[in-house]
Amino acid sequence: MHAVTWSLIRMHARGVWAADLVEDVRDPLQTLGIQTLRNGITAASFLATACSLIAVQGILPTLLDQQRVDRLDRIAAADPITKGPGFFDATTKLAIGEVVILFSFLAFAQSIRMMNHLGFYTKVVPSKRNKNKHFHEEEAIAMSYRAATTFTLGFRSFYAFIPLLMWLFGPTALLCSTVLEVVALWFTDTLKRKKVREYDVEAGGSVAGKGAAQNGNAVVEMGAAQGSASRRNNHTSGAADKGSAAVAVGGD
Repeated sequence: MHAVTWSLIRMHARGVWAADLVEDVRDPLQTLGIQTLRNGITAASFLATACSLIAVQGILPTLLDQQRVDRLDRIAAADPITKGPGFFDATTKLAIGEVVILFSFLAFAQSIRMMNHLGFYTKVVPSKRNKNKHFHEEEAIAMSYRAATTFTLGFRSFYAFIPLLMWLFGPTALLCSTVLEVVALWFTDTLKRKKVREYDVEAGGSVAGKGAAQNGNAVVEMGAAQGSASRRNNHTSGAADKGSAAVAVGGD
């Protein structure tokens, strides 16, 4: 068993998916690829919308309201670590949070842009009109990589915004939220998987087990068929003997 990160698996999976999608022109695979792109665009659009609402309707009005800023400064002054005003006031913290959430919005927007272009490439690369190879498979793979990278950057920025939001209440809230988030992301982004050899051994054992079971079932079915055939032969022989006896009696 060895640990791998989810981002590593995601990058390789998207590259293989994009390569297969632009090589195979069968309608079922094309339909599945377009549906997958649509799901990705929908998810990125939802997250980009959430980031824009937080930036425009959440942080910006608070940043422009001095009463709210003063109230946040008073809350942060009661922190047990600093025991008074810290190095950064609420205005600076809100400005940093605004920059981070806007960066997350731009990253999700770039992911949507790349996935939109990739949707066209799935049809253009294998097309018969692309005889001069102006559009290549490597470009589609690069687009899928970039879409995945920008989507990950948007999510990471969104994750980073949570401790920054807690920072408004003081360094203690920042420290606790950062530790909890790092631990949670370690368990969610790290996967335990077996080595390829272990998978091969298990697959071979399962195939052998299935083959033995199938052979056993075939032997049982063959024995049952032979038993039924012998019973039918015995029944036919008995009926023939009875008919011969009846004929003999009638002749007498």
